[in-house]
Amino acid sequence: MRLACAFLLTLLVATTRAQVPGAGRQVDLDIPAGSLDQALTDLALQTGLTVIVESGTRAERIITPGLKGSFVPEEALHKLLARTGLRAEAFREGAFEVTVQERVKPLPFAKPVESNGLSNALDEVEITGSHIPAISPDVSSLSTYSREDIERSGATTVEQFLRSIPQNFPLLNSETSTAAISPQAIVNVSRGTGIDLRGLGPSATLVLINGQRVAPAGLDGSFVDISMVPLAALERVDVLSDGASAIYGSDAVAGVVNLVMRRDFVGCETTPYYGYATGGGARERGLSQLAGTDWPSGGAMVVYENHQEEAVDASSRPTLVPQSGRYQVIPSQARQSAVLSLHEEVAAGTELLADARYSRRDFAQDYLSSQLASTQAQGGAQTIGASLTAVHLLPRQWRSDLIGAYAGEAESVTTLMSTIAHLFETRSSVASIDWRINGPLMSAPGGPIKLSLGASWRWEAFKVLAWPESTETGLNRGVLGAYGEAFVPIVGEANALPWAKRIDLSLAIRRDDYRIGEAKFANAASHNPKIGVLWSPRTGLLLRGSYATSFRMASLAQINEATDTALLLPLSNPTVPAREINTLYVTGGNASLRPEAAKSFTAGVDFKPSALPGASFSASYFHTNYGNRIAAPPVIGPVTSIYAQLDALRPYINSAPSAADIQRAYGEYTVLDPMNIGPAGVQAIFDSRLQNIGKTVASGVDVRVESNLRTDFGNIDFLLQGQYLAQLSTQPAPTTPYVSALDTPFSPPIARMQTNIIWTANGWTASTTLDYTGSYKDRLIAGGHEVGSWFVVDGRLAYETGRRFASTPLENAAVAVSVSNLMNRAVPYVEGLANQTLGYDPSNASPLGRRILFQVKKRW
Repeated sequence: MRLACAFLLTLLVATTRAQVPGAGRQVDLDIPAGSLDQALTDLALQTGLTVIVESGTRAERIITPGLKGSFVPEEALHKLLARTGLRAEAFREGAFEVTVQERVKPLPFAKPVESNGLSNALDEVEITGSHIPAISPDVSSLSTYSREDIERSGATTVEQFLRSIPQNFPLLNSETSTAAISPQAIVNVSRGTGIDLRGLGPSATLVLINGQRVAPAGLDGSFVDISMVPLAALERVDVLSDGASAIYGSDAVAGVVNLVMRRDFVGCETTPYYGYATGGGARERGLSQLAGTDWPSGGAMVVYENHQEEAVDASSRPTLVPQSGRYQVIPSQARQSAVLSLHEEVAAGTELLADARYSRRDFAQDYLSSQLASTQAQGGAQTIGASLTAVHLLPRQWRSDLIGAYAGEAESVTTLMSTIAHLFETRSSVASIDWRINGPLMSAPGGPIKLSLGASWRWEAFKVLAWPESTETGLNRGVLGAYGEAFVPIVGEANALPWAKRIDLSLAIRRDDYRIGEAKFANAASHNPKIGVLWSPRTGLLLRGSYATSFRMASLAQINEATDTALLLPLSNPTVPAREINTLYVTGGNASLRPEAAKSFTAGVDFKPSALPGASFSASYFHTNYGNRIAAPPVIGPVTSIYAQLDALRPYINSAPSAADIQRAYGEYTVLDPMNIGPAGVQAIFDSRLQNIGKTVASGVDVRVESNLRTDFGNIDFLLQGQYLAQLSTQPAPTTPYVSALDTPFSPPIARMQTNIIWTANGWTASTTLDYTGSYKDRLIAGGHEVGSWFVVDGRLAYETGRRFASTPLENAAVAVSVSNLMNRAVPYVEGLANQTLGYDPSNASPLGRRILFQVKKRW
């Protein structure tokens, strides 16, 4: 009945008004928090929009935080529907129909979102980067990619989508995992994919799933394998490009990536897809299935996804350097994943939320680990995870969250190198209990001061079950943490000044204590503050800045010396080209590693001009000073190039080892000798074990420009985002000068830009993506020849029927065709990598070529 009344009232308002506010005109709104159906009615009364709500949406059960401020009417409608599982479709000028897409049941304690012309009006219970619910993320550099953004990208996997984000440098992916490519990627034996914000290393980016930590992957447990996450289960991706150890503890040096899973879905959705590369190989096929239901006090949802992808042979790509044997530049992969989500309001003001996930991925790859050594690798990884959250509303608008979580990862890989087989098998796990309490502390002229306090306990374990010529070994440790966070609105609507419409202050501090039982390992503690300031001198303009310290503890595998390994190889000597040096290349952990520490500063401006409704501009400057870096000596490019980089690597090379040095190395390390050189032939020892090597300094600028244009022939959305790196320098050793990683292979480019243009009308969507990776120098050879830039154009065309074919099999169906690398651009040639990676840099370009994807989606 209420929906019918709202519908009649909307029609009455629409017919009695002389005209609907013109397109692009802003209207002052005051829509209080409450049920969505009432909010839509208020929107119609205050703007003159005609809003027709489809029966079955249950809008009266969805709680909205409301809107307050100046908005374009159409924009206000979309903000009210954000993350409700409903959407609005225009069917004539000034008229919209609200239909079911996915139904979400937010917790009923969000505050109205106050608009300054810039807020994204995020109405999630918790926003990445803060434990205080419903606090605007404007102080930090936060980018949110919605479910719609993910679907429009044409990606079929999480790694495909995240690889396109300019701030992410994909050093660890399935194409960079062969032993001849990069020493940093050797640990990725299972061909996973990590996230590396700013190029500071995958271990410097904290990756979360639903705000919870994930068990690490790799032989050294230094990264989270995002390839195990099913794309169909993602609701959104939050990318916080700022130090956040004051909120989350260790690892959040370069930032945080939070993969937020879909929690509620009503009905069924089936999505099959098929894709292939026009150059051969890489055929993809997959299927995702969603099913969900709800009831008055809760709901449940399950997601299943199956993804398979063929390998790509180097011989099918004529621009790559020919090889003497079979070389698959991209391995074959097969993955199955399942996600289960439940929520139930067990009592008034108390809700339980439960999640469980499982994923298994297998791969196979043939390649050449050197000009003479043929290698076959196969294996896979398996992950599990579960969490249980109890949310309880307390008096005076306070709330308590108690969260228990567990995650585990298992990897098993077999390599066959020149008839010598090796088995690598590891297990990692993390269990945690977190308790948080937050709410308004007191009233102030600028608004309520809000506080969040919490404590956490975490248990980490990493075990090696199989390693070449070694026995089972492992470590575990406990971590205790406590934190406090405050949000202080100094100036707000009630006490606005001519020069300040808004001033906010954000404060946070956290302390973590690490304890390992064995006496040989040093215990450690770290406390880290963060302060952020936001100033809005006028409506539509925000100035922000933040300062934070962050830290990262070495992973358990990195401090475990039991798996230290030495590889004996003949390496070329550029000073005497005809002579090779038989080098014992030592890799592994180090029990004496100290925590890494970083200081980060960011400053930014956000501008949304009133003269250009729907347009916004954002720019952020960042500077990070990262000390006590835990890393192997910084080899640029493949391991075979160390003698071309003696200025930086000389402190780690014993160029004249004694017999005692060689004997000691053979006694301490597992030695792999594929060429059968023997200890008598060792001429040098390169210590590439992990250590606190020095410092890294990174600085640059992020830019983001958005525009939403509503026209008579459809809606046009424009997004330009990019990163410019001004500095990325590493001090290889405490006594050596800084060495720039910019303008080199296997490092982030100075400039990375991406442009998206999307047109939508009457169920049709056409989009194009322009992706640019800047040029750089090939410093692996004399003269430093320039490596060309890589400019790739993607396109997508989709049609969604909605209710246009009601009561037929075509109702709520969609078809799409996507083309990646439309122009079939070849990878830029890197001469210095001709003998190692077939002449290209797989961290900055892919030899896949043009890829065509067909997708069908049907909601039942």
